[in-house]
Amino acid sequence: MPTLQATETMPLVTEEMKEIFEAFQDDTMVDSLILRQRLAEMLEALTNEVDTSQTVKMLKSPREVEIIASRVICALPRQLMISIVKHTLAYDVTIRPDEGDLRPHTYDSKYKGVYAGAIAIEGRGGAFLRPSEIRALCGRMTTYVDAAERYWKRESWLGHDDDRDFVKGVDAKFHLSFLPRGESPRWAKTGDPGSLTTLRAFINALGKYAAASATLGPGDQPIRQCPIMAGCTSRTIAEACRAYEGPSLGATTATWGLTMCSISCMGLVPRPILVPVVVTVESDELPCAEGLVMTFAQSLVTQQGFNTVEGGGQQDISGSAAIRAAKHHVYAETPWYREQASKAVDSISSRIETRAKAEKVSREILPALVELEKKYAESKRKRQELVEEINEMTTELLSSEFLTKRMRTS
Repeated sequence: MPTLQATETMPLVTEEMKEIFEAFQDDTMVDSLILRQRLAEMLEALTNEVDTSQTVKMLKSPREVEIIASRVICALPRQLMISIVKHTLAYDVTIRPDEGDLRPHTYDSKYKGVYAGAIAIEGRGGAFLRPSEIRALCGRMTTYVDAAERYWKRESWLGHDDDRDFVKGVDAKFHLSFLPRGESPRWAKTGDPGSLTTLRAFINALGKYAAASATLGPGDQPIRQCPIMAGCTSRTIAEACRAYEGPSLGATTATWGLTMCSISCMGLVPRPILVPVVVTVESDELPCAEGLVMTFAQSLVTQQGFNTVEGGGQQDISGSAAIRAAKHHVYAETPWYREQASKAVDSISSRIETRAKAEKVSREILPALVELEKKYAESKRKRQELVEEINEMTTELLSSEFLTKRMRTS
């Protein structure tokens, strides 16, 4: 079985990523199905900068939600999920003329469901930043957050012209209109300390790519990894993804928007890449699907991603015609669900059969083995007693007066 190993172009590999990666090596998806309890434990171990209580509750949910989760997992394009788990999504879905089209396949974006995104740098074949550029980006973003924090202490730029000019330069990217003097920074709209803490958590997570690269050598190649953004929509996935691509970054998260703008300020061209991950086919699937994808992707800022809040969209209220179209796409036009669900059923049936055989062995043969072991132990005990008795008789014989006299006579 392949294992996930850190390389110069994929430097950041955590134990959680390895565990999820190994689960997706199972093409029956059964290992992914049974990973849910472990995923809940991973989320519970995080810091409290992001509330994950609803996702944990879903992962530990009773049988009715377990059925929904199983249906969603069987519908995941497995190769795409492996790219998401490795954080090489942007690189893996980019066509490179010298390699041909090796992209993992996915769903059509004209349906509702869950999507994932990452950022590549224009002209790098889907790769992200160099380690040195990541360090520079983290420094630039920290300067932005520090300036925003000073602004919110007084809700004014008065006396902080350098801060205002810096923030204005960042916010002016992607056709964003900087708010008039006296109003807040674009990517730190609130003075809530939690909001700024979340941005700092993301910057810290981003810096780990460069730190991990430094342990692998002095090279400064563009890395293939980028944090993952996961989201869901009850509109079409194509519509939802446009908010992350520009031209105005209208409804994206602060982490994504600040990253896009800050990279642009460095003289580079960020290229957003977003793909459908799940097309939901039942009205109750959307919250569960987003929570699962975000958890598999480790996409929270307290892990290694862009997401600032836990997953869990609203239930879908689409009409029956839209749901019928989505079902046809998932069940008939794409192979993942029917192939993986069939393999999952076969694998689980085989495991049940193996367990039944083991129980039969335990029930019928084990008692005989236990009795045999008892008899062997008894035989061993008697043999040891005999050896000890012979040794004792030999000792007495050798030390006896009779034997001493006999030896003298002879």
